[in-house]
Amino acid sequence: MSIFRSVFYFAFFALMLTTACILHAQNFDLKYELEDILRVDGKREASDFNEWTEKARPRILKAMDTLYGPEPDSRNFKITHLILERSDSALNGLAKRVQLRIKIEADGAEKSLDLLIYIPRLAALPAPVFLAISGSENFRVADDFSILASSTNIPASAISKGRGADSAMWCVESILKRGYAFAVFDATSLFADSKSGAKNSIYKISKNQSGDENGGAISAWAWGAKIAFEALKNISDADSSRVALLGHSRFAKAALVASARYPLFKLTILNNSGCMGAALSRRAQGETIASITKNFPYWFSKNLKNYASKEFNLPLEQSEIIALIAPRYVYVASASEDSWADPEGEFMSLVEAGKVYALKGKFKFPTRTDFKVGNSFFGDCAWHLRKGPHGLTLEDWVNFIDFADECMFAPDF
Repeated sequence: MSIFRSVFYFAFFALMLTTACILHAQNFDLKYELEDILRVDGKREASDFNEWTEKARPRILKAMDTLYGPEPDSRNFKITHLILERSDSALNGLAKRVQLRIKIEADGAEKSLDLLIYIPRLAALPAPVFLAISGSENFRVADDFSILASSTNIPASAISKGRGADSAMWCVESILKRGYAFAVFDATSLFADSKSGAKNSIYKISKNQSGDENGGAISAWAWGAKIAFEALKNISDADSSRVALLGHSRFAKAALVASARYPLFKLTILNNSGCMGAALSRRAQGETIASITKNFPYWFSKNLKNYASKEFNLPLEQSEIIALIAPRYVYVASASEDSWADPEGEFMSLVEAGKVYALKGKFKFPTRTDFKVGNSFFGDCAWHLRKGPHGLTLEDWVNFIDFADECMFAPDF
């Protein structure tokens, strides 16, 4: 490469970086105003939690259907559970292992979802469970040669190369050693993470499916968490009354939708969830509605693109979706270098949702002064800002487990 060309490319990328920084600064300084999250009738605030739930919840759920698309219409689904494999000694004796297939049949068509479950052998049973929404094959979760692929069509070379490839992300052994079970499923079995994913998605297997044209991947993935939870109820060593649902990145968006729609999970963990996850939409910092609907339109209802660069016209704010989880526990986790996910917007959304929790007598929420790199907060919710980039790390898991120790055995609300 010539010196001239090298100088040209260097100058070009420097210009792009400078422009990006300027845009980021403008984005950060954007003025915005949130509607009163406690409003139920016009400008009147709810008098108590029951009134807020009765009047605000239906409105928020309807708005979620508009933006994310409806859940799969399962009224004519036949759902069955098949144990594919089980072992009383897995991961060098640390765990028991169960591999379960959830079959979904309708109108002669079929989809399936494989659930991998590890139960700690040296803990009191039934064990509380971390249920993780994944976007890849279960055999990537741990270096365990007994984990099955979801299809015989996957080449042996791909399985060999991928086995345990994501183990640093899931930290399964660390979870088990703390007395928790770990369950995971590949949500893309229900809706592939691609622009063509809708063609063979869960929305297409029923002739009577309503709203299938607007059903997005995130709603399908969220529904996967529901049916995975229902399958866990059949595992005697897993305590289905103490399940923490966890998602990272795009799958944290799905975890948020799942916990808002289905009040099944005692704790919901949203790790680096960003735009259309925990982050406030009206801040329009980092990833925006315009960028996310351009790059990933299939995650959502087709309606969402109508709000590109028009966030102030949205029928809800993300803090309202978090508030639907109340009074159950929620953990919002961010990373300091993950500007695309807007860590401050994620934090402020949690703080705003705390106003609804307060109606239920839950006042232990962080304040603006807590927002510092390296800080964490445990109370009636949890939050931390890990130093570093977008990701799911052992440091995150240690925090999640520490908070689970505090809340999973607390009295039910």
